[in-house]
Amino acid sequence: MSNSCDDTERSKLSHQTTDVPKAFVFNPPEAISNPSTTEESDKASNLNPNASESINFFTDPIPASQQTDRQTPKKASRGRRPKPELLTDQQSCRPATHNNPRPLYPNAKLGAEDRFYYSTYFSTMKDELAGKIAASSKACSEDIAKLRDELNTDNAAIRKELETVKLRVADLKSNTLPIIGNKTTARDLKKHMVAASINAVEKHIRRNNLIIRNLSCTESNINEVVLEFLDKISNGIVEATFPNKTKDAIKVVVKDQDTKLKILKNKKDLKIPVYINQDLTPEGSFIAKKLRDEGKRLKDEGAKVKQGFQKMFVNGSPMTWSSDSNSLVPCLSRNKPTALSIMTKQTLVNSKLCTTKYCESTISVLF
Repeated sequence: MSNSCDDTERSKLSHQTTDVPKAFVFNPPEAISNPSTTEESDKASNLNPNASESINFFTDPIPASQQTDRQTPKKASRGRRPKPELLTDQQSCRPATHNNPRPLYPNAKLGAEDRFYYSTYFSTMKDELAGKIAASSKACSEDIAKLRDELNTDNAAIRKELETVKLRVADLKSNTLPIIGNKTTARDLKKHMVAASINAVEKHIRRNNLIIRNLSCTESNINEVVLEFLDKISNGIVEATFPNKTKDAIKVVVKDQDTKLKILKNKKDLKIPVYINQDLTPEGSFIAKKLRDEGKRLKDEGAKVKQGFQKMFVNGSPMTWSSDSNSLVPCLSRNKPTALSIMTKQTLVNSKLCTTKYCESTISVLF
């Protein structure tokens, strides 16, 4: 029984494997394309005139009428250049210049001629690029040097102006703090005004005086010697005396300012070592000595110095000596009133230390 059952199952399986449905049976294209009825064949023939021809797409070649220009190109072998006969005219022709060189292909094997050509081409390009880079670098260096010179000139001018401003600020501070400082008392202010007034009176008394040095004379013949000496310059002599016991200098009083200026102007014509100067106050003498010492020091340092009356010119800038700051300061203009003079005048009036007339006269002496 068991054997008969196995045979029955085997026969069923064999029938199942052999009886394949029609949907899974492969039919050639001609069986699918040909219609089963006459009407369908007519319709198909009307739609496609070439449908009457039975074509086997797997075995028969494509008719010439159905062939197209599009064909699969042949795949070139990897790593090889195409043959010269397959190159286009633009590819096969070597250019006359290096602007359009012969194309290089990946992993192409170049001959001796091509290697020489490309080595010459790249060498020429390298030389041209090196020349352009050198020219650009030179132009940039020249521009940078020019800008550096301009900046150095501007910086030098700015530094010079800054030094002048610093000196002026220092002078203003030195003149302001003793007069209107927070710790200044009315007594200190009054002392400063009295000292300035005495100095102004001394200047007024000595305005027509001259001091002559290195002129040999005695008390008995001093007037004759001075008159004989100054007669070559001017004849406006009023009096000649010795101002001190050492008798190393002669004080000469002239009649007016014009005579004094004339003598000072013509003293350069003297052929003998006799020195004529103005009669300065003690404060003026101290300032003149400091200016001479500072001028000598600046000359040794290489500055251009020119001495004047109570001032000197250092590289063209007028400078004077400040007793308060004990240093050289720029000369301030006397034509324009300074903020210090206005503040000092207002302070004097408010403090009621003196009358308005006395304040104005003192301020005119101070500033």
